[in-house]
Amino acid sequence: MCGPMCGLRWCRKTTRKCARPPASSWKSRAEGSRRISNHFESAAQGILTVDAGGRVMQVNRALERMFGYRREEIVGQSQDLLIPRWAFASGWEVSARRKDGTEFPVKLDFSFIETATGTVMLAFLTDVTERRAHEAERQRMLAELHELTAHIEHASEQERTRIAREIHDELGQRLAGLKMRLAQDFSEKHDIRCVADCTDIETGAGTATALFRITQEALTNVAKHAGATEVRIRLRAEGGGIELSVADNGKGIEASGRPKPGSFGLLGIKERVSSLQGMVEIGTAPGAEPCSE
Repeated sequence: MCGPMCGLRWCRKTTRKCARPPASSWKSRAEGSRRISNHFESAAQGILTVDAGGRVMQVNRALERMFGYRREEIVGQSQDLLIPRWAFASGWEVSARRKDGTEFPVKLDFSFIETATGTVMLAFLTDVTERRAHEAERQRMLAELHELTAHIEHASEQERTRIAREIHDELGQRLAGLKMRLAQDFSEKHDIRCVADCTDIETGAGTATALFRITQEALTNVAKHAGATEVRIRLRAEGGGIELSVADNGKGIEASGRPKPGSFGLLGIKERVSSLQGMVEIGTAPGAEPCSE
């Protein structure tokens, strides 16, 4: 600072000292840099930094192993040596190229960092070769499973068609004969006299199958619950429809006419009759033997 005094000039210098950060601060920064460097080098993913001109600045050990280069062979080179520049899109799986020229898939993630020397791209590369192999194997197994399922379904459908055709042949063309055989088998198995009074009826395979199963279920119900000594099966074409009656001389059903809890046989009969758009009556006829129609 200077100013006039008695015609003379005088000066006073002011000295300003710059405060130096404490040694502990420098040590903390150095420790932080060391930790960052350790994380960079020990990361399982391949990591590289690329400058604004597309030149590789740094790589870690994982990237060296992934591509087969030593870092001095990569640093300073164009990123196209590893991955074509046009392929860079974060979150994409792209094709990378090793030193030996082989290509392999990598998942690419990156972000941009502003530094004192300009914009730097920090890229993370994950080799997805094994994952893709597992996915390909999974797809192959799924395809085989679908093929096997289709084969089983086709075989099952063929078997169902064969059985339906046999039942149709029996029930549609010789329905009376099958009823007679069913009655005979039932009598021999349960020691209950069974009489079949049936006429031959032409019908479709679905209806034939349902009639066969209904008769089987009704006879099973008689054997389990009726305490009967005789059963009569009657099948007739009636008024453009079909009437099937299974009657026994047993103890009959409860007055409510409702199946007991767990009586799935009668419920099954009702469901089958309903699928044929028919009606079912289950009960004890007044002054006559119990019956199911």
